[in-house]
Amino acid sequence: MNRTIQTAVYGFPNLLGRVPWIARPEVRETMGQHPCDRMVPVSQKIANYPDVDFKALDDSDRDEAYYSYNDRREPLDDIEIRGRTFIEWLRSRQEKEIVVVTHSGFLLTFVNRVLRDYAVNFSERHGEEFRNAELRSFVVKVR
Repeated sequence: MNRTIQTAVYGFPNLLGRVPWIARPEVRETMGQHPCDRMVPVSQKIANYPDVDFKALDDSDRDEAYYSYNDRREPLDDIEIRGRTFIEWLRSRQEKEIVVVTHSGFLLTFVNRVLRDYAVNFSERHGEEFRNAELRSFVVKVR
């Protein structure tokens, strides 16, 4: 999550302090057996990024979700479940435009298994591999 927040800060500095910055646990990278998949303690993130709302994250300093996959990579079906929870949260927001900064591992599953059901004018190209710091824009159907 640190890398995504850094990317958001560098990519959208003019939005800091002007719009809500909300950290969501659903959009974290694929979890699994790699130490880099472990989330930095929330207390450290709050200190490093005071403009970001971390209330949706478990505030313990132990990343329990990481340890549930410590002997294997998180299955795509589990990532899809996170994605479906996230799209419903997105759709509940009042904002008309929302920037989501996350990792390609989550994005590929999210776009190909979840977003295609909600995006207006979805094309197969939308579901292709993501490049580093690539931007894609989607219009999501409202209720």
